[in-house]
Amino acid sequence: MRVTFDRVLNVLLLVAVVYGIAAVRPTAPKTTTYQPGETVSAIAGVPYAAAKRTAVLFVRSTCQYCTESMPFYQELVKGGATLVAISGEPKKSLDAYLDEHGLAIASATVERASWPKLSGTPTLVIVDGAGKVVGSWVGLLSATDQRRVRELLQ
Repeated sequence: MRVTFDRVLNVLLLVAVVYGIAAVRPTAPKTTTYQPGETVSAIAGVPYAAAKRTAVLFVRSTCQYCTESMPFYQELVKGGATLVAISGEPKKSLDAYLDEHGLAIASATVERASWPKLSGTPTLVIVDGAGKVVGSWVGLLSATDQRRVRELLQ
């Protein structure tokens, strides 16, 4: 086969088209979570130092997975874990949602900018007494993740 300018140009054009299609192909958004060792923002009325570890739960009243996770969060509270719920919703709406699901925990409305890595609900961030992240999860937790959360909150 003889290499001609037209053949080289066609191959280059084909490579450019394939690369262009791959470059514009939509991708799933990356989940951003807090990493162990990072320090999270303080939450008004929640002294992290009051407990060995605190589970900060970012929820939304319209979140199906938040609602499906309520029995697990109730179990944690019954076991003596310290949980606090945060949301971008008004505190009154958040408290009504928590009450509706039998979760009697502290709650706060937070500005998105104060917790910039929250990317979905539910998000569970466990922090130590200094506000440093010990573990972080987004979404519905698997049985393995639930076990890990329990271990970290002991």
